[in-house]
Amino acid sequence: MADIGRLTAQMKLLPFDFEETCRYFSHFKGEDKALAYRIAGGTPQYLLQINDRLSIEENIKNTFLNPISFLYEEPVNLLKQEVR
Repeated sequence: MADIGRLTAQMKLLPFDFEETCRYFSHFKGEDKALAYRIAGGTPQYLLQINDRLSIEENIKNTFLNPISFLYEEPVNLLKQEVR
């Protein structure tokens, strides 16, 4: 019988490098790929929140400046973890 809802494996994903990030955002032009990388830092979960069919400005509004986005409170959460 399978354990439902229990952690059975853990995989650590390292941040993408710039080249990998560029391949992920096939619809962005070069400058927007660089901006997306600077914003997300190659973090896979952050990259998933960016839609390369929207402008960088729209993505910032939809993620970092949108109170219902998990990235909205991410800076505060990271600071809390670092200064416990």
